[in-house]
This record gives sequence, structure tokens and C-alpha cells, in this order.
Amino acid sequence: MKKQTSTQAIWLKSLLVAPLLAILLYGFSTKEEISKNHSTYSVETKFQQEKATKAEIEEYNELAKKYNTMSRDNMRIVSAEVGRINLIYNKMTALQKENAEPFPRIPAPPLAPVAPRLGEVPPVPPTPLVPSLSSIPDTMELIEMVEKNEGEFYLDDTKVSVDEFKDKLEQIRTSKQNFCITFEKGENNKDRLRIAIQE
Repeated sequence: MKKQTSTQAIWLKSLLVAPLLAILLYGFSTKEEISKNHSTYSVETKFQQEKATKAEIEEYNELAKKYNTMSRDNMRIVSAEVGRINLIYNKMTALQKENAEPFPRIPAPPLAPVAPRLGEVPPVPPTPLVPSLSSIPDTMELIEMVEKNEGEFYLDDTKVSVDEFKDKLEQIRTSKQNFCITFEKGENNKDRLRIAIQE
């Protein structure tokens, strides 16, 4: 059995859905106010350039002359003065610029030095060969070594015998003079022991 919906029921249902749609549409819409009175104001300002005063022109002429007469090879530039020159020059009228000193030709600043790159590491200098303290013999051992090798003994630049050397060494120690003992290889592989007295 089929049940047929009457046209009257269809109209009632559509009348109930229409207000619901209207409420949904109104609830989710935004409200904007449009004003109809649009008036634009145009503001025109005429820029009048200030002229440089006589004192400023004199200052400009003095600084410009200073930089124009400087040697290009040995030019020392002070940034505050250059800034002042630019400021005054920009203030001047065309007539003032004609009557003033010509604008100085200031060279560009030198380039910064090139920094070393991260990957480039300078080579490590070789470590000096320093004997360990335990390998340096004391004075008496040196005297014995030289005696066995039939070496030579020197006081300053004078050649002396072993006994004279020992006596002079003992004299220096008791008088507490500063001295330096050097041990070296001489001619024919003979050892040399030398005392140099420091004054």
C-alpha cells in the first residue's frame, strides 16, 4: 500500500523550513555599515629649501679647500668632516653651489683585510730541541769527561790546564760571581770546556 502525501502537507512543511533557513542565514552573516559621505581632503605642501647661511658656506669652503688641496697619496679623512660637508652642500642653492669651492673628490675607503679562511690553519712551528734536565751533566762530570778525552780547558778565551781550571772554578764559586760554562766539540773531536765570567 502506498501512502500519498497531500499537497497541503507539502505546503505546511515548506512554510516551516523557510523561517529556519532565514534564521540560519541571518545568524551567520556579518554586518557592515557603508557610509555614503565620502569627502577627500588634499593637502599640498610646497617644500622650500633652506638656504645655507654665510657661516655654513664659510665652513663648507674651509673644509672643501682642505680636502681639495690634500695629496691623493696621503689623504687623511675625518668622517665627521665629510658628513658636515655633505650636509651643508645639500642645503645650498644652485647659486650658492656655483660660488662655493668645488665639492671635494673623496676616495672610497680602503677594503678590509682578507680574513683567514676557516679551513686554512698556519703550520705549527717546530718544537725546539731542549735536553731534559736529567741528561745535562753537572760541572764535575764535565771536567772528568774532558780529562778522559784529553780535551781542552779555557778561561774566557785563554787555554789553561785542568788544575788551573778547577782552581778558577772554585774561586768563582766562593766569590759568588756569575759565570757560564759551555761544553763544545773542538778540533779533532776533542771536547772543550769553557768558563765565561759574567760581570
